[in-house]
Amino acid sequence: MIIDRNILKKLYDKYNQEYFLGYLPTCPLYTHDSYKLLGHYSFDLGRDGSVVGHSITISDSYDWTEEQLRDVLVHEMVHEYLIYYGLDTTGKHTKLFKSFMNRLNKEHGLNMAVITDLSDFKIRKGKSKLGQIFHTLF
Repeated sequence: MIIDRNILKKLYDKYNQEYFLGYLPTCPLYTHDSYKLLGHYSFDLGRDGSVVGHSITISDSYDWTEEQLRDVLVHEMVHEYLIYYGLDTTGKHTKLFKSFMNRLNKEHGLNMAVITDLSDFKIRKGKSKLGQIFHTLF
């Protein structure tokens, strides 16, 4: 599956209902051209600790399966949930993050991970293999 912002928005809304009971706020969604970083949740905190800016980006360099995309997007949504509700301010893979992720994996048959083997991901047709070579070297 080749992704764009519209696909990400539809999936974000669906997964928000399925896995987070609709409690996540609207989040800007973007694609990025990276072979190294599958997904990323970016955020800024205000002086009072509240989230004042945030977004999720997902790599468009891969030909995603539905399951791979779901697992990466929901992984980023877990970060969003914990940060947005003030349960975590680091954005790291803390014990709380791993516990939440593992609970969703178990309850919903997901396969989220902290570290993902990129060899399981197929480079999108028309994309250069140079990025993949760079990733394996560095």
